[in-house]
Amino acid sequence: MMKKLVSLLLAVAMVLTVLPAAVLAADADDAGLVSSKEETAEAQGASTQTSVNQDNNYGPEESEIIQPQSEMAVSPEELAEAVEDVMLAVFGSDTDADTTTKASAGYVERHASQQLIDYIKVHENTVQNVYYPMWDVSQWSIGFGSRCPNSPAAYKEPSTYTVEDFQSEAAYESFMGYVNDGMPLAEAEQLLVDFVEDCFAPAVNNAAKKYGVYLTQNQFDALLDFSYALGAGWTSGSRMQTGLRENYHGTAWPAVNSLDNAGWYFINAMGTWCHVSGAAHHGAATRRVQDLEVFAYGDYYKGYYDMRAQNAGHFTYLIFNANGGKCVNPAGTEDWATTNRFYFAGAPYGSLMNAERAGYYFAGWYTEASGGTKITADTIAQMNTNSNYYAGITVYAHWSKDPADPEIGSATGSGSTGFTDVSQSAWYAEYINRAVELGLFNGTSATTFSPDVSLTRAMAVTILFRLSGEADTYTGGQHGFSDVAAGAYYAKAVAWAVEKGIVNGVTPTQFKPNDNITREQLSKMLYTYTKACGKDVSYRQPAANYTDFDQISHYAIPSMCWAVTHGIINGDTDTTLSPKKTTTRAQAATIFVRYVEQFG
Repeated sequence: MMKKLVSLLLAVAMVLTVLPAAVLAADADDAGLVSSKEETAEAQGASTQTSVNQDNNYGPEESEIIQPQSEMAVSPEELAEAVEDVMLAVFGSDTDADTTTKASAGYVERHASQQLIDYIKVHENTVQNVYYPMWDVSQWSIGFGSRCPNSPAAYKEPSTYTVEDFQSEAAYESFMGYVNDGMPLAEAEQLLVDFVEDCFAPAVNNAAKKYGVYLTQNQFDALLDFSYALGAGWTSGSRMQTGLRENYHGTAWPAVNSLDNAGWYFINAMGTWCHVSGAAHHGAATRRVQDLEVFAYGDYYKGYYDMRAQNAGHFTYLIFNANGGKCVNPAGTEDWATTNRFYFAGAPYGSLMNAERAGYYFAGWYTEASGGTKITADTIAQMNTNSNYYAGITVYAHWSKDPADPEIGSATGSGSTGFTDVSQSAWYAEYINRAVELGLFNGTSATTFSPDVSLTRAMAVTILFRLSGEADTYTGGQHGFSDVAAGAYYAKAVAWAVEKGIVNGVTPTQFKPNDNITREQLSKMLYTYTKACGKDVSYRQPAANYTDFDQISHYAIPSMCWAVTHGIINGDTDTTLSPKKTTTRAQAATIFVRYVEQFG
């Protein structure tokens, strides 16, 4: 079909004899045929440059641009090549083996391996008999993250869709059939294979062909998984594309974290793409680490817990939290992400972010928001050995007012909140410190925090009220609850939460402010608040290692899945979510700090 289209266009060109080449003067890389599921802009952490720049290799090189020829007819060869580039960009597939390309003899057309299909399945979802549509950042997904057939483009609650929301009545009936009855496992597996082969394999092959890039099967598979998660926009201009074109992938990578190391350049080119809702995300970053393991070593790990269990893995990362300031790129890396860096494990970090804060001196990066261990350029990069889920860690900027002694500075000027019942060696100490710094929590007295006391409904809405930034300005309405006294510390928060539709009473007349709140109830409050703010409420079903998933109340399934997806709530053990367990104040502080780190 494509050859016939090319022949037809050539015939038209010969009849007209003259066609301004400027019309075709575009670098027609495949810009991605399917919207991304994770955020697809390298600009989420780095400035994306679209103009030609030979210093940093963004955009097409000068030799690749078809120059305007205002008085000269385009040759059939030039037209054939330009038309094919456009066809590849539009249709994403080149089915003719002898078509004109820019490729060298090194290019080999490849297809997804079964290893890659199995790898995607285990990373996208658990294997089960039936799958239902889920809204996943920018699309309705089903099965193993594939776009749900006949689904609408915009998110609405499924029960509110009408035929008018779809292109046809048949599409409506098809999608609602999946909503009501689900998709069988065999159909979900075939959908995944078709999705990868039809939408992403052509894009990666076209990029490799255009630039004469030879990819091994595991390298091709890694780029397929990367594209499956993020879209194929990287093929039209990015540091990843530059790395492939410069053959940074074709030689052994020395484990050196240095600007002049092509391997370090490439792992950061891939690692830059780990943002969700504008912030570097541990789940997405760890997926990039596993893609790099496939790319560089052909190791298709089932997840980070699998990699850690085997005491394997070659890559790690840091996510930089400026802790009241802002991150600044060091010299020579102006076009890179300011929020994260990827590293070869076992080598010194070498290059860390800089940070700035008005009125403060930057004291360095630490493993905790207050206190913790200092991380320097000479510190050996290590994988996260304290987690079964994340391959790297967050580091926090510390600040000092005293330029003569910046090493002891922190965001608060001390390493402690001053609570006598919060040991700084406790697992929750950093989160309580940070929650108090953010103004979300107060102590239960001047000297105590009561970390093991259960969180109540009154406390929860009060924290959300403070988080919203409206606590000092809200003049709001009536709540109508007989058990919420007008002078109670939480009265305005209850009125605000009810007005915003974030929480309801236990009955029409009672709020039950002193009732303890469970983990799933807190997830529901946060989920509803996040939706009201217009922020990301996409989610995936939690991993199969949570054996009590079926204990989540039906109303809380979306919110618990969302909270686990975004790293806001973890299991209280490696295998249990304990959705109906009461939330302690220490756990709540942890959950809210993680929320702020992910959503601001």
